[in-house]
Amino acid sequence: MKRTYTLVPPLSVASCFRPVGVLLALLLGSGLHAQSLTLSGTAQDGGGKPVPFLNVLLYAKAPEEGGEVNMPEGEESAQTEPQGTAAAPAVDQLIKTGITGDDGSFRLGNVPEGSYRLRLSGVGYQALDTVLSLSGPKDLGILTVPERVEELDAVVVGAARPLVVVEPDRLVFNVKDNLATAGDSGFDVLRKAPGVVIDQNDNIRVEGLSGVRIFLDGKPSVLRGEDLVNYLKSLRAEDIDRIDIITQPSAKYDAEGNAGIIDIIRVREKGLGVQGSASAGLTYGDFARGNGSLNLNYRAKKLNLYGSYGTYYGRSTSFIDIFRQQAGNVFDAQSDGVHDRQSHNFRAGADWYINDKHTFGTLLNFDFVDFESNTETVTPIYPIGAPTVDSTLNALNRTTGQTLNGSANLNYQFEDTLGNLLMVDVDYGLYSGERFTDQPNVYVAPDGISVLSEVINRQESPTDITLYSAKFDYERRQGKQVFGFGAKVQRVETDNTFSFFQQEGGVEVFDPNRSNRFSYDETVSAAYASYKLSLGSAWKLQAGVRMEHTESLGDLRTFNNQPDEAVRRSYTDWFPSGGITWQAAPTHSFALRYNRRIQR
Repeated sequence: MKRTYTLVPPLSVASCFRPVGVLLALLLGSGLHAQSLTLSGTAQDGGGKPVPFLNVLLYAKAPEEGGEVNMPEGEESAQTEPQGTAAAPAVDQLIKTGITGDDGSFRLGNVPEGSYRLRLSGVGYQALDTVLSLSGPKDLGILTVPERVEELDAVVVGAARPLVVVEPDRLVFNVKDNLATAGDSGFDVLRKAPGVVIDQNDNIRVEGLSGVRIFLDGKPSVLRGEDLVNYLKSLRAEDIDRIDIITQPSAKYDAEGNAGIIDIIRVREKGLGVQGSASAGLTYGDFARGNGSLNLNYRAKKLNLYGSYGTYYGRSTSFIDIFRQQAGNVFDAQSDGVHDRQSHNFRAGADWYINDKHTFGTLLNFDFVDFESNTETVTPIYPIGAPTVDSTLNALNRTTGQTLNGSANLNYQFEDTLGNLLMVDVDYGLYSGERFTDQPNVYVAPDGISVLSEVINRQESPTDITLYSAKFDYERRQGKQVFGFGAKVQRVETDNTFSFFQQEGGVEVFDPNRSNRFSYDETVSAAYASYKLSLGSAWKLQAGVRMEHTESLGDLRTFNNQPDEAVRRSYTDWFPSGGITWQAAPTHSFALRYNRRIQR
């Protein structure tokens, strides 16, 4: 269950009201966690040999007619999406994906209790379905996957893509035209991606590691935390072509991110003429939510024009119950929330094909999100073992805000018939967000009417981010070798203001002791070189090194005449990377990789 609310005042105020301070420690130090389990097993063929690289698909079982949807707790409720009893879907719903390893084993983590259908599928094998109920960690042991033996009178070549593709440096999760992700948001699609785990606090992890970087169409996003989550929720699955999960980025990529990179590649049609698609979806939990998208593309011999629009509107509910005993008192908090969110996404671009070797392009993106959250919390407080309540804390928390995220790109690409490639990109990005929070905390007597004390405050926290970057990447092929090098300069300017207002005697007063302004400017200059070598069809070697020089200035300014603190840093880091891959057989590969990363 996600803990998203701060329902009590800061510590300095709580020192005047001891129960408030106790409750603050209670809410900040604990949360309600749904039980998350692991599901594992090993795939073998009829001869007892392990079967690697099979798709592992876990579906929540569809309910019986008139029953409740078996949606794992945390899949919807933890993200404050609609909960409750919904209309039964016609098919089971995809919850998580994975892939079997070289030894045929698989392990799916962060799976809540429930009834599921597990499917193992892959080229050359019949799909194997297993129905199971999960109430604790479960190892399914050996699962025998029958080989597919067919006699074909004719060969038909189709264009269908597998759901998951394994490449030397990444996993590719294909989203376009996938019914299992239809109607999902970009955040929901990430939940289903192999190797990706999202916890009850919306933290994204890859292979158990935090610090993952989110890229959009090969470019890093400046958003972090809740702003990033809100943006991902504004994306529609119908606008996403695929998701690349890069666990071992080469020297070509920025060194930031301990867990690697998740690159969300959006749809771009490639056929000649006019093409378009439209989609709409409606789901219903406690409230209705709807989404829609429109994609248009015009492609001629020398020109390609494309654009898309997506929208979402929905109201959802959430609840969180916390029972704790602390400092000799019982705190039995019960919270119920209603949340509204509306988003609009615009994307437009053009490519000009000068000839077979030279291409110029431009791309514009704009995303707008408007949200409101209202949460009511009632907390009876009484000594441990006491038969009656001493007091009750009533807290009505209201948060509203808007975010605007935009970017512009100019690019140039040269590619000759030998495969030599030059790419140049110039980018500008901006983000502007406003958040307003009202936090009234009222203590009442056991009669529920008489007011014992109250602490009422309000916060304003606008944030502005501006990004400038320019880079080039060059690859030169010589036989089985590929030499690469490139450079990049990026500057990010961030301005955050936090204003705290306290109500005293019915009058709102600005509190300079709890207000501040923080600005952070960072310039990163980077250069890299890489080398790739193919030794026959079995061995591949990759090595590279990246240098990054960082200049940063962080300036914290207060409003209470305290000395301001500015921190300036200048440092240079080297980031080597490399690896070797051996394709022992069509279904068996071994890799040894090294990669150094940084978390700024």
